[in-house]
Amino acid sequence: MPIDPCSEYFSEEILQGLIARIGLPAYAVLSIIAAAESDTGGPVRMPIEKIAELMGKSVETTRSALDILKKNDLVTIELQGRNNVYRLIPLVV
Repeated sequence: MPIDPCSEYFSEEILQGLIARIGLPAYAVLSIIAAAESDTGGPVRMPIEKIAELMGKSVETTRSALDILKKNDLVTIELQGRNNVYRLIPLVV
């Protein structure tokens, strides 16, 4: 039986849980928003192009990842003026 190389870094619970459910691009976006929210202490105002740049993916991939996060009730996205404002929704375990 081949060994999963990710199992060296992530527990089975994580691999079978959140990351498996939403995918790595969405998890990367979630991590970026969480880090920015931690820095600012509140909602995140960041252009989607900046998020895409930080994760090294296209704007289209980033937009799809944000849609996944929104559909899974992990973030709210609110348009304020010309900017999106992102807020994390706490996970209920």
